[in-house]
Amino acid sequence: SEKKFLKLIDSSKINFLLVGSFKYQKGYDIFFNSLGLLNQEIFDKSHFHVCGGGEQFEHFQKLVSNSEYKTSITLHGEVEPAQFYKKCDVYILPSRFEGFSNSLIEALSFGLPTILADCPSANKEVVEENFNGVFFLNEDCIDLSKKIGYMIQNHAQFNKALIKEDIKNRFSINVIASIYKNLFI
Repeated sequence: SEKKFLKLIDSSKINFLLVGSFKYQKGYDIFFNSLGLLNQEIFDKSHFHVCGGGEQFEHFQKLVSNSEYKTSITLHGEVEPAQFYKKCDVYILPSRFEGFSNSLIEALSFGLPTILADCPSANKEVVEENFNGVFFLNEDCIDLSKKIGYMIQNHAQFNKALIKEDIKNRFSINVIASIYKNLFI
């Protein structure tokens, strides 16, 4: 229910969101290793929400339940992430490699600035550094932890309305359909 969901999001904190399958490609181990490098002040100011299931979900569930940061991270499992996109502040995409990320486009369409790996992918075609996100060095948990700290301090400087408008102008169904149509005319 909406009331139950709203209790999950503490608006006094900076809420980070990750969406995707728990598998090697998605780099959840990189994300969790970065958490071990964060100081208590960052945990006091933030919460990390993870939506997704998959082959490694139970492993990470055990990892979280036995960690010192278990009160700062919630693994929601396979849920519809739309409400999270609406209520969270920053999206994280720690993938080792990626095609054209649907979850990245979804997050940006809700105006979420993004922290993402500079990995083999289409990410550089979608994200402009310091406009709609920041990159961290691929597979580098130290750099990811620094970018999380950066977003704690700077997420409000990203203009959500401009991020939404940019994604709509470049990736809406009408824009993409027009591009395909022009290929065949």
